[in-house]
Formats: sequence, structure tokens, C-alpha cells
Amino acid sequence: MKKRKSPLMSAFFLQRHRFALFFFLFLVVYHVVVVNRFQIWKIDDIAYSFYAVDYSFGFATKLLPGAIYNGLFGKHGSELIANVFETALILLFFFGLSVLLEKLLKRVDLTQRTPALSLLLLYLTGAYTFSIFTKTLAMLDAYWLYFSLAFFLFLEHKWLRFLIPALYLASILVHYSAILNYIVLFSILLLYRLSIESDKKEKKCLIAVFAISMAVSAAAAIFFLLNESKLICSIDEFHEKMNARGSDYYLYYDYAFFDIFEGKSFIPDSVKAMSPSFLKMIYTVYYRFIFNLSLSKEIGFFVPLAFFGGLTFLSPILYFFFKIYRSLMTQAKQKLKRFVYFLMIVQFPFTLFVGMIFSVDANRWMTHAFLISFTMLLALMFYDEDTRTLVLKRFQAFSEPSYSKIYFLAYATFGLLPYF
Repeated sequence: MKKRKSPLMSAFFLQRHRFALFFFLFLVVYHVVVVNRFQIWKIDDIAYSFYAVDYSFGFATKLLPGAIYNGLFGKHGSELIANVFETALILLFFFGLSVLLEKLLKRVDLTQRTPALSLLLLYLTGAYTFSIFTKTLAMLDAYWLYFSLAFFLFLEHKWLRFLIPALYLASILVHYSAILNYIVLFSILLLYRLSIESDKKEKKCLIAVFAISMAVSAAAAIFFLLNESKLICSIDEFHEKMNARGSDYYLYYDYAFFDIFEGKSFIPDSVKAMSPSFLKMIYTVYYRFIFNLSLSKEIGFFVPLAFFGGLTFLSPILYFFFKIYRSLMTQAKQKLKRFVYFLMIVQFPFTLFVGMIFSVDANRWMTHAFLISFTMLLALMFYDEDTRTLVLKRFQAFSEPSYSKIYFLAYATFGLLPYF
């Protein structure tokens, strides 16, 4: 007969993992109450269109989430199934994230647990870390979160780390703009992990993983930028296939694959007729930039409001990050470490400003840029005790004034504003 777990053992397990349980419950409650204002997390027409596609439409980026969904559910798929599936995925992500944060918190000295917990709650709240992923359930970008969680799990396992190049490729298959955000995150943290590794054999393994990952991501990004439009079916067939799977929202894929917005092409036919080449890619990038510039002008006030308003609101925390990264860079004796800290400083403006060249969605790109910067800070704290001490001492001083507490409360409830 199997022995039943005693209530004492269950209580011990809950006590041992109380922080993970707390973080998980906090995330769920926060995203129900604050982020979604007691609304059920629900897939909209735009997000459901991502599930109406797969690789039967062609081989391109932006099809991977749909391919996974259709591979699992096939003809049994529906909007309800997609909603349940995506809710389960984001809850699993919240659980995995909670476990990782618990591991970090347990490395913190008991005397610094309070500022550490406050810092982690800052990470979990606000409009610019995880809020957009339940506010707009099932967006393509959520898969970057799932791959990032896998990255942290793989990085610390001797054999699983050789799967990291596959995460680079998968991230690009979600969307090749991954080279501006989560590929940056993976690469900087791989370099940092390499900079602190003392074992020569482990160093060689990390160098190999990094080199292969760079080669895979560069080849994939260039391949899709040059060839993607040639590898998918015609627009009429694309619409027919989507309609057969229950989606009549064509706007996103018309823009992404056919350079058409609301029935009008924004790239000249002469450019579309060109053979795949770097010259064609340059022309395409140029016309996409011009289109997004004109679209932002049409939208008007809300684009600069979201961009400059969000940037202003995040500026105190961003300045805190900058001071930490700058201090670490000036103190570092190793060249590779100094380079890594420099990359951490420039990551936020790079991700945000380059991303915004080709998008009018300021909240989305602000989220990616800020979330990555914050995640890198927590990763440094996880690996290095001296960095943990530095960050928490400075954060305690940063958070002590009463006006800071008011700011943190405003930050955590910022998502209640109607526009967010």
C-alpha cells in the first residue's frame, strides 16, 4: 500500500514554499482585481486570429503559437478552448516565475528580506511588466515570456543549456522583432554567466552555446526578413483558411505578410516585385517606417501620451537601474563584465526606441524594454551576493522616504487608468 502524506508533511511543504505560493496568489489576485478590474481574462478577435494560422499557410514567423495550438487541438479547437488554453499557459508561467523568485528571495540575507520582498512586488506590479499579458490574453508576445522562463531553467542545467539555441530560434519564429528584446536578454545574460564562470570546461560550453545561438538567430532573422513574403500562400487563400478556422479578423496578417492596411498597400508594387535581397529589405524597412509614422499621426495624441507619459512615470525606477549598472561597470575589473554592464545600460533605450520606429504601440514596447531591464537586475542579484547587497541597500534608501511609498502605490495601481 502507498503511504499517505501526513498533514505534517503537507504543512512542511507549504511552509518551505510559502514565498512561491504567496507570489503566485499575489499575481493571480492582482491580475484579476487591478489589471482586469474583476473582468474574466478573455481572448479578443485580434488574439484569436493568431490561433487560426499554422504552417499549412506557409513557413514564416508569427505562425508558431497558432501551429502549437492547432497541433494540440486540431479540429476540436474553438475560441473557448483557446481561452482556456491561454489562461492555463499564463497561470503556468506565473507559477514558474513564482518558484524562481522564491529561489532568489531565499538567497537574500534575513536582514534584507523586507527590501527584497518590496523590490520583487514592484517587479510583479505596475503597467509595464506583466499586465499586458492578461489585459490582452493570448498575444503573440506571451510566448516570449514562456521561452524566457525556459531559458532560465536551461541555463543552470549542464545538458539542457544546449537547447538554448532552440529558444533563440523559437523566439524569432514568434516574431523576428525578438532580436530587439528577448534575444537581447538571452545574449546579455549568457555573456554575464560566462563572465562569472571559473571552470574552464563550463566556460567552453557557454561559449559554444552563445556562438551557436548567435549564428542561429542571425541566420533566421536574415532569412525571414529576405524571404518571408515569398513563403506564404496568396492573400485570398490566407483569408479563406482563416475563415474556415473561425476568424475573420485579417488586419494583422494583412499588414504583417502582405503590407496591406485596411485594404491599401503601403509598399510600392515595384518594391514587392523585387527578388529577395538586402536592397529589398532596406526598401521594405523604410516604407514600413514611413507607414508607422503616418499611422501615429492619424492616431494623434494617444501615441506621444503613452510614450512620454510612460517614460516619465518609469523614470525614477529607470534612474535607479542606471545607477546600479553604472556602479557595477565602474567597479568591474574584468573587461567582459564591464562590457556586459554597459549592454545592460543601453538595453532599455535600444529596445524601446528601435522598436518604436516600426510600431505605434508604445505600451507594448515600453513593457518589453522595462521588463527586460528589471529581469536582468534580478538575475544579477541571483548570481552575485555582493550585487544583491548593493542593490538592496540602495533600494532600501530609495524606498524609505514617504514620497517614494506614494510613488510605489501609484505605480502599482497605474493600470487602473482607462487608457491602460
